[in-house]
Amino acid sequence: MPRKNTGPRIMWRKDVSRYVIRWYESGSKRERSTGTDDYQRAVEAFSAYLAEQPIASGPSRADQLQIADVLTMYLRDRQGHVADIERLAYAASPLIAWWGERTVDAIRGNTCRAYTAARVKAGRKESTARKELSTLQAAINHAHREGTLIEPRAVTLPPKPPAKERWLTRSEAARMLWAARVSPHAVTFIRIALETGARHRAILGLRFVENVQGGWIDLERRQIHFNPAGRRQTKKRRTGVPISESLARHLAHVRNVNRSYAIEWKGDPVASVRKTIAAAVRRAGIDHMTPHTFRHTAITWACQRGLDPFKVTGYFGVSMEVLQSTYLHHHPDHLRSVVQRGSGTGSGT
Repeated sequence: MPRKNTGPRIMWRKDVSRYVIRWYESGSKRERSTGTDDYQRAVEAFSAYLAEQPIASGPSRADQLQIADVLTMYLRDRQGHVADIERLAYAASPLIAWWGERTVDAIRGNTCRAYTAARVKAGRKESTARKELSTLQAAINHAHREGTLIEPRAVTLPPKPPAKERWLTRSEAARMLWAARVSPHAVTFIRIALETGARHRAILGLRFVENVQGGWIDLERRQIHFNPAGRRQTKKRRTGVPISESLARHLAHVRNVNRSYAIEWKGDPVASVRKTIAAAVRRAGIDHMTPHTFRHTAITWACQRGLDPFKVTGYFGVSMEVLQSTYLHHHPDHLRSVVQRGSGTGSGT
């Protein structure tokens, strides 16, 4: 029996040590090589491939339009309008693979829950499934706005996870730096992350020359530009920040060794430090942390020092809503003014 047609997805081919884009057409398997063994670059190739694909123009009913076409149209139309199109492609690949030929009318509460269960069984977190299904909802809403889909469809998301509270003590941070010393690029990553609170990918994209496509380090002015001119801002805001003299000296040393990027390994930019950080975590004997923990740590330390919350939001590119819900309780003056100016209780009168 011929294989059903399915949308494209990223696959690893062990025999050629490369990622490929695979789909089924007229019952036959089709492939296109991404030309790389790096997953991040494979996602970029996948994003470019999706942008080339012809799709239905509509208007179509929910039972006439494939979910894969909705996602493909969304990625195609968002090209050039979002700063991080690869992030959408990361989410689209497993969605297209799981939903296959199914049409939009297949999106119901039970199928969305089945998708979440399948992702968890595959080793992903519920929060990851939530982000992916949120991308599906955005794609459906886009298709409806564009007139391709006559009626919208609601996607059922798993519960929003509680805000992460894990942050490092000064002692734990010192242990991490010591444990990472065998990987100089990891030490540089940790130092930048602890001082600037920048996100994983923003740090990995830093270069020592002005770069309109990504962040760059200005050693002369002791600044890091995470969102330089020419890069579209996203909800995960990137800011330009001053850096300390000690970090500037460290980066000046790195500049004398690395070719272009702040985070390099054997002359090449590093796509991810997750495995390197995980190894350092094991050596340091620290539990329950990821590269994103450094961002939580930097913001928490800033609040503990009693810095002005508005300056904290500006420096770290975090919204006041997130600051209040996740970090501000660490501030030594949090709610103190309510006691001083409020009901007068405890005044002794």
